[in-house]
Amino acid sequence: MLKARVAFSFLSAVALLHPSFHELLAESNHVVTPGELRNELVKHSSNRQTSLGSLERLFSRPEVARTLEKTVGSPKKIMQAAAVLSDDELARLAEKALRIEADFAAGALSNQELTYIVIALGTAVLILVIIVAGD
Repeated sequence: MLKARVAFSFLSAVALLHPSFHELLAESNHVVTPGELRNELVKHSSNRQTSLGSLERLFSRPEVARTLEKTVGSPKKIMQAAAVLSDDELARLAEKALRIEADFAAGALSNQELTYIVIALGTAVLILVIIVAGD
């Protein structure tokens, strides 16, 4: 049994080190090229950073930061919690944050409405993190 393992290991090493093996690997068509894989990773990372940026922009507004601090917790802790959310959850929250900012900038929301929305959004982040941690 030991001789068989040694022989197999030796033959495997010879096959892997043989130049024709590397040529075969280089010539083979992969389903996904390394360039395509890299582009997808960059796109994914960029989308995630954009979503986190949307939340951070909303949570860094003075009135929002004060509301969060009084009710849910520090904006910094909420951002740390948001960073562990899945991409889909993070994208949904970022979309809501963008709508809230747009509505507030357009005057469609009063300070009281903004306060309630921010409390709900901050609480949603924390609840999602608790759910994710429980899985």
